[in-house]
Amino acid sequence: MKEEERVEVLENTTHILLRLGFHANQCGYRYVRNAIYQVKECPELITSVTKLLYPAIAKEYQVSAGKVERAIRTSIETAWSNPQKDMIQMIFDTPEEYLERRPTNTDFIEAMVKYLNKENT
Repeated sequence: MKEEERVEVLENTTHILLRLGFHANQCGYRYVRNAIYQVKECPELITSVTKLLYPAIAKEYQVSAGKVERAIRTSIETAWSNPQKDMIQMIFDTPEEYLERRPTNTDFIEAMVKYLNKENT
């Protein structure tokens, strides 16, 4: 991916995450942003989140893979504590499922990548 494409993906991801209610000061925000970028760049990673994706992010930030998983989950929980229904409806194929319950980390990352791919076509 070219540098300008990378910057555009990260900017779009940042904008959406903040509109969803993520807090930029949380570690999970940085980790999920990185995860979305990596899965967008290499879609196969979504099938190996715990074996490949979390360890790669953990190595980059010099933390454990468990901390990455937990921090992403906590950030999603924070955003879902006051859900932005309009954004959820835009991003998820079945928004009603996620209006009441928080998506899993994998569901969230996958939905964000699909949304970004759809937005860029």
